[in-house]
Amino acid sequence: MSPPGRPKGEFRSAQHEGTPVSTPHLITTPHFRSPSGRAPQHAYTPGDDFIERLVAAHRGLGDDASRLLNARLVLLLANHIGDLAVLAQALQAARAGIEVAADTREETR
Repeated sequence: MSPPGRPKGEFRSAQHEGTPVSTPHLITTPHFRSPSGRAPQHAYTPGDDFIERLVAAHRGLGDDASRLLNARLVLLLANHIGDLAVLAQALQAARAGIEVAADTREETR
């Protein structure tokens, strides 16, 4: 919920007070940075490092535990992003091209 006097979607935490609210957008190009904060020399190296860590986090988990890990990770990252407009764009981009299962089509009618 946005604080009084602030339009919906323009909430900033106390940590971000005083920072300008810009038009949010989803970044879909490689955007990983190295721990030093510098852009990597090779476009996907930090992204590959993340995938390796993600796979390692799932190692040894059953299907249900793996789904739980994914759900927790999504919620943690969504909280970190904290911008509903960006999150809506991410949901739309993630869902694009994924077909609805035949057995759930009946439920949505």
